Amino acid sequence: MVEPLTDDQLADLYNDESFRRALSRLLDLRLLFQECIITKDFKITQQMYDPLVLTDEGQRTVDKFVKRGIPYPQARFSAYWTYFKLDH
Repeated sequence: MVEPLTDDQLADLYNDESFRRALSRLLDLRLLFQECIITKDFKITQQMYDPLVLTDEGQRTVDKFVKRGIPYPQARFSAYWTYFKLDH
């Protein structure tokens, strides 16, 4: 059986900082979705999207999503996550 790599070995192997940041973001989302149990009847409630503060660009994205037939709650939440991922 192969022994797991140590922290130092992983740091040496993946020494590109931009790759490590991207991997970290990906793992954060993976862990979030792994911990969430979302059923077929899951709905984004007004309490989930009302507190979100969007930029003008974010609001334009919401408008585009709605024009494509995406319901407003999902459009607003999706726009937030789209820009959140880009900023972090």
